[in-house]
Amino acid sequence: MNALVVALGSLLVPRHLTGHRPINWAAIIRSSWAAFSRVVTELGLTGDQRRAAVAPFLTELVRVLPRFVTVVAVTSLLPLIADRARNRFRAAGESAESAEDLAQAVVARILHAFFGSWPRGNVGALVASIARSEHCDHLRARAREGEVLERVRDAYRAVGN
Repeated sequence: MNALVVALGSLLVPRHLTGHRPINWAAIIRSSWAAFSRVVTELGLTGDQRRAAVAPFLTELVRVLPRFVTVVAVTSLLPLIADRARNRFRAAGESAESAEDLAQAVVARILHAFFGSWPRGNVGALVASIARSEHCDHLRARAREGEVLERVRDAYRAVGN
């Protein structure tokens, strides 16, 4: 484990990318290891049981880490996603109030996706799909089916999709 900490300790994200101090990956690994050690201690595992638990722990950590990072990234970007959705709906001809409601619905559906089976594919495509779906639902509530489809097609063509 110490070799992993030393190797990752040198991987610091530059200050210009983080906007503040560099990220210390070694500290993150140490923190994860401390959490694992605390759980092992609380379970009262013997020395042999602890050593046997290390490999499955590291395997599971490597397996879930990309999904966890994706969830953290999307969650931290939700305000930006909401702003972009709001602007897109305004460009598609929605009133400020409707655009705000639709943007909030997009964020709510994204958060709902976290509690279901979060897709392993392109997150941008998921967000765009959710935004389009919310817009269609909104328009369906106000108009007949044929008019809705034409308006959605025209709006997304005008915006560049």
